[in-house]
Amino acid sequence: SFGNAASFMLEETGDSAVLKWFVTTAPEIVVQSESALIPIETRVALVKAIIDDHKKRGATLVWGKFNTHELARFADAPNLLSWLLEEAKRMEDLRHLASLIRVAQHVTVPPEMADQVRGFYLSLFRDDKRPLWVRLEGVAALSHSRLGTKDIVAEIIKAARGSTDAELLAAAYRLMRTCKCVDEFIEDVLAGIRTARGPNRIINERMEIREVLSEVTSPLALIRVCDYFAKNPASLNDLFLSDDFSAFVENALATYRSQPSDNIFGAMIRLYLEVAEHHQDKFVSSVANFFVQTGTQQAAVDHILTTQTKDGLGTAEAIVGVATRPVLEELIRRYQGKEVDQLILERIRNRMPPGEMLDWFVTRLEEVDP
Repeated sequence: SFGNAASFMLEETGDSAVLKWFVTTAPEIVVQSESALIPIETRVALVKAIIDDHKKRGATLVWGKFNTHELARFADAPNLLSWLLEEAKRMEDLRHLASLIRVAQHVTVPPEMADQVRGFYLSLFRDDKRPLWVRLEGVAALSHSRLGTKDIVAEIIKAARGSTDAELLAAAYRLMRTCKCVDEFIEDVLAGIRTARGPNRIINERMEIREVLSEVTSPLALIRVCDYFAKNPASLNDLFLSDDFSAFVENALATYRSQPSDNIFGAMIRLYLEVAEHHQDKFVSSVANFFVQTGTQQAAVDHILTTQTKDGLGTAEAIVGVATRPVLEELIRRYQGKEVDQLILERIRNRMPPGEMLDWFVTRLEEVDP
């Protein structure tokens, strides 16, 4: 390939003229080459030369033909990171500053440089004299380099709340995920849902909230999310649109299995009843999977039967979502014992999809009431 041929030429010649030719003529070929064949010193020199060339021409890497991640991985070395940061500190051209940061954020940070690099990225965010988009580059760099902390997340969340800027909130949610501290900030996330549903918001904000919710794992945070959506079921449609809610349910499953809790079970029941009551079919099936996977369908039905819904249709839909033959057989037994009204059985039958289960249920009802 062209890339491997370029690797061989640079490795064998070590000629600065050859390096210069590639920089000016076809640098992208080398960056996409088998970089292991090229000494790290040569790779770093090539990336520096590419960046310097763009700076001289007033061009930018961000919107150019180079992938900044590829450049960083091609010459992943501490001395490249140091050089990028020094260049960024004295860079006045904001577009080129963004290019430098977007390369630097993908370079591996040695432990001994972590505080220095974190401090620089944080200083970009804190400099309120800069345009917001430049400050956001600092937050993004903290996320990509995994250098954020809970304290930094709290600082950025506070700033975002003060400005209600959608881009800043989205960046804060992303940093929250990379810091693995979603559970600690769940109240901020839930407050952010209300904000994201307002006018003039951006799709990235909702997307990041969905990603955050897929990483909720603590019992308390899981319960808070369930109760929030149980009280605000319309938010599910607004927030998730056609996206699956199953990642949150899978986390609830994993936590319940490791720490069986009536509180988690109760929260899932409350959420389940609300989405069934509002006939949100895609969420009914997702949440029902919690009871199916934990083998708690009968316990779920017992709770459902003690809860009055507005028209009874939500009760039937909730039962259908977790129905098995043993569950339905138990309902028929309770009907015979006058513990369950006939209307519930009829509504369950009417809500069941066509198939063997429905055929069997109809037959059993006819046997009980010929």
